[in-house]
Amino acid sequence: MKARYLPLIGMLLAGPALAEISYDYIEFGYGVTSVDVLAPQDGDGMGPEGFASYQFFGPFTAFVGGNYRDFEDDNVELSNLETGFGWTASLGKNASTFFNVSYLWTEVETPGFTYDQDGYGATLGYRAENHTPWEFVATLDYVNVESGVEFGGGMSLVYDATRRFGVTGGFSYFDESMTGFLGVRYFLTHRH
Repeated sequence: MKARYLPLIGMLLAGPALAEISYDYIEFGYGVTSVDVLAPQDGDGMGPEGFASYQFFGPFTAFVGGNYRDFEDDNVELSNLETGFGWTASLGKNASTFFNVSYLWTEVETPGFTYDQDGYGATLGYRAENHTPWEFVATLDYVNVESGVEFGGGMSLVYDATRRFGVTGGFSYFDESMTGFLGVRYFLTHRH
C-alpha cells in the first residue's frame, strides 16, 4: 500500500467521531406492504415494525430489526427479522454514509402451511441533516434469500421533535413489493 493512502484511511476511521448524526436509536412504527406477485397473492399487508441501532466502537454499529405483516384479504401472515453489523463514515458535520451487512429470516404462514427461509442482505446508505429539525435518509439495498435475489432502495425523513424523540416516515421499494411506514424514534444519546 502506498503511503499516500494512509491519511485517507485514518480520516475514514476517525471521521465518525466528528459526526453529529447519531446511530444510537430505537424506532417503532407501523407499515403497509403492497406485494405484486402472481395472483391471487397480490395484496396489501399491514402491521408493526421495529429497529434498533447502536454504535459500539468507533465507526462500527450493531443493529436488529423486524416487522410483521398481516395480508388479511389473502389469509397470509409474513414475519421478517434481521440482525447485523455496519460501518459509518462522516461526510462532514451534518452528513454521513453507512454500509450494513445483515442476516435475514422470513416466515410466511397460511392456513395449514408455514414456510421459512433465511439469507443475507447489504445496504449502502446516506444520512443528512440541514439546519432545520429534518433528517433525510436514502438507501440502496441488496437481499439474497432462498427464494431469490432482489435489489431495492428507500427514502425516509426524520423530524426531530426534541433532542431525544423524532417522528419518521418513508418508503422502500423492491422488485416485487413496496412498503410505506410511519413511526417514532428515540435517540439513546444527545450526539444527535
